Amino acid sequence: MSETFELRIDRKKIWLYLAAIMVFGLLIRLLFGYYKVHYFDVDYYVDWSKSVVNDGIFAAYKNLGDRLDYPPVFLFFLYPTGWMLNNPDIFNFEPYKMLALKMVQILFDVGNILLVYIVLKKQNKILALFAASVWALNPALIFNCGVWGQTDSLMIFFLLLAFYLLEDNKPIPATVIYAIAGLTKFQSLYFAPLFLLLLFYKREIRKSLIAFGSGIATGIIIFFPFMLYSGITLPFEVYLGGAGKWQQLTFNAYNFYAAIGLNNVSDQTKVLSFLPLSVISLILTLIVVGVFLYLFITAKNKCPWILGFLLMQGFFIFGGRMHERYQIPVLIFLLIAAVRHRSGKLFGGFAAISIISFLNQFLLFDYICTFQKTAWAPYYDDMTIAISIFNVLLYFVTFYFCMPILYPKFKPTIPEDQQTEVTELV
Repeated sequence: MSETFELRIDRKKIWLYLAAIMVFGLLIRLLFGYYKVHYFDVDYYVDWSKSVVNDGIFAAYKNLGDRLDYPPVFLFFLYPTGWMLNNPDIFNFEPYKMLALKMVQILFDVGNILLVYIVLKKQNKILALFAASVWALNPALIFNCGVWGQTDSLMIFFLLLAFYLLEDNKPIPATVIYAIAGLTKFQSLYFAPLFLLLLFYKREIRKSLIAFGSGIATGIIIFFPFMLYSGITLPFEVYLGGAGKWQQLTFNAYNFYAAIGLNNVSDQTKVLSFLPLSVISLILTLIVVGVFLYLFITAKNKCPWILGFLLMQGFFIFGGRMHERYQIPVLIFLLIAAVRHRSGKLFGGFAAISIISFLNQFLLFDYICTFQKTAWAPYYDDMTIAISIFNVLLYFVTFYFCMPILYPKFKPTIPEDQQTEVTELV
């Protein structure tokens, strides 16, 4: 016999509960942002924001040169940062300075809490509130923006919004937003195969082409003022200029290569004296793409959230030159998929990957910021290998759990007395 839980929530109070979740999430992030003073990566934001405010945003690439390796969208959000840092009271008091450097990232992650609810509320408002709460309390995200001050929350916001709009049959705004995501962080482009396939799949070709053109136009419009100062080749320099900067096969990412002891090893290292590791990673990446294309073509349920998770997680596990934070975008896709399909197994996978992503950031951050003097520093490599092995195995387990959703005919039968249903009454 199935179990049904009836939760009575006044429709007007839904937004009150959501607002409370967002405020609590904001305060937690501000607390960590205020108390954790460091300049690991965020030191770049000091120069960038000051240049944007004092010398003009469109001349940033010309003035900063190799010190600026981000696409241009983030620079627009550095205006308030630069304005705050020009205040001596803020600049000279480290906790205030940290908040100024992390504020945009924190606000976008709080925006992600709201967006998670919006994406899921049509299915079930109770579960949507639950998912928003999970995001608000997720240690990987709190650490990413509140402690470290990284910009992944901006990328996640635009990616989530783009795929939501595309799923809602709004291809033009979806493509414009996806272009903005790609102009925020390079890692957004890993989702391009899925986005383009969904854009053209079972949709009038004319509408798809107009949407595609809108995305291209968005990129040109945003880049053009910067190109007037830095030259027509600026987009290529921004996206391809870092190709030779980081040549490690894996750069502290808990993936397949770290699992076999190749962390921070050059991808030009040769196996059997003739085969570079970069070629091996390329072959495995192509296999990931091939498997993804097969799933997209053959799956009866082409769930974008499942496919996005499998694609990006596959890139992270088997792709070359991965960094520790490149796994973070898979969290939003897996969370949406788990709640959308009410899969406890996928939610368990989300929880496990969240912990792994948190550890991947925290252990590296602590290792670097303490100058390798932390108590566990001698065991850093061993921990990297152990957690990476678990992460690789977890990928295959979650892959298996995704199959009954993509191919419903393979869905295992669940006895009625083991089924649980959540019913919302609003």
